[in-house]
Amino acid sequence: MVAYAARAEQSGVAAWAAYERFARLCRSLAGDAADLGVTVLTRVRLMDFLETLATHETVTLLAHARGPDIRESDILDVARVRDAAHALMARFGTPECLPLTAKGLALHLNGALGEDDTSDADTDALSDAELFARRTASYGRRAEMRRCLEVAADGALLGGPGVEFCDGLVRNEELSDRIPRVPTLDLTVCDSVLLAECIRDRHSDGVILSNPRPTTPDFRLALYREAVRHSLKYDQPYPDAVMQIRRQLKGSRSHDVHRFSR
Repeated sequence: MVAYAARAEQSGVAAWAAYERFARLCRSLAGDAADLGVTVLTRVRLMDFLETLATHETVTLLAHARGPDIRESDILDVARVRDAAHALMARFGTPECLPLTAKGLALHLNGALGEDDTSDADTDALSDAELFARRTASYGRRAEMRRCLEVAADGALLGGPGVEFCDGLVRNEELSDRIPRVPTLDLTVCDSVLLAECIRDRHSDGVILSNPRPTTPDFRLALYREAVRHSLKYDQPYPDAVMQIRRQLKGSRSHDVHRFSR
């Protein structure tokens, strides 16, 4: 959210003014969901989420999430991160003189993580499953490279893939370790494929709906409301309702949500 606010203010718009329409939409759709019988929790802490997973069969998480990208604010000590990158030269291809500023270093290291392969360019011949697998592999490679740099930097590089709750950002690994069980879990967050894969590594049951690219709350919440309505109207399991609506929208972006189960 800090980055979002900074971009808005650089454009001459107050952060709240830029985000207001999303906030109002979220409130409206949350009310609609409650009217349909959904239990709606706001300002959710990590423990609230964990308790909900333990007591409900279908849970949707709407939250800000981070992928593997390195931001300027993640770098606590430029010198130590530069040294770590040099130590990993075989992987990061670091030049002799890395940038001396946190901003320049973040830009360089992001490029070194590898291509963010989430676009649809040259993918017309691929099936939905192939597209999803390609994006999952891309995110996984970038996340693994970042983890190596974090270890080498020994505390000088923060951030990384995680979900922001009301009481702070929780790394994917920590969240997955603390999840008691996996019912039907709809991760209505950006870049949630990394979290979904992390949870699946630790839990063999349940159904996870995830998204391998950035998203906006307007589309995702509108889709959620229609899925709940469809599920109630036709007495259909929630994941099936989501997938059916996605198939109906296949002409646009049906491939960015997939059903996972074991």
